[in-house]
Amino acid sequence: MPRDNHTVTSGLHDRAGGEASPRPGPAITVACPSTSIGVNDIPFPRRIRLPREAYANRESEFHLVMRAFARSVPFCGRVGEAVWGVVMEQPVRDDIVLVAACLMPDHLHAIVRPDRRSVIAWANAFKSYTATVARKAGGPAYLWQPRFYDRRLRDDAERDAALCYVVSNPWEAGLAGAEDEWPWVFAAER
Repeated sequence: MPRDNHTVTSGLHDRAGGEASPRPGPAITVACPSTSIGVNDIPFPRRIRLPREAYANRESEFHLVMRAFARSVPFCGRVGEAVWGVVMEQPVRDDIVLVAACLMPDHLHAIVRPDRRSVIAWANAFKSYTATVARKAGGPAYLWQPRFYDRRLRDDAERDAALCYVVSNPWEAGLAGAEDEWPWVFAAER
């Protein structure tokens, strides 16, 4: 099957002393099928959640979708930059492992793996903190919907499909042209 390549910023620069900096790292290319990947190609779960301990299993990866509060498009300009700054702090923390992320005008996609925190605990803390950061940047009083979608990625095929969906989302949605860059997309080096 032919593949399109999407180049995204990934990794982290090392600071002196071996610490990681949240500045964008080297670009990597993620090869995705050339056919359009739609939201229906990534099955979302029913409202039934997995047992809580499943979200703390360090060997599991999850595709999360956190939507902005009803009918709002807050992730533009200063608010988008502020929220993305918090997203890019996650790889240097050890609460979760951030595999990929993409901030769209009204939602966030993230592929994560638990580390010190369960995915649910991290998502709730993340939404709370980013709501505060967004308000300070001039954002709305209510930033996120109370719930979020999650899908445990069961094998490499599901992981690859989710990764391609996340990193190609701005282009598939028509928010960026083929030659344009999207400022708020990240994929960790494998």
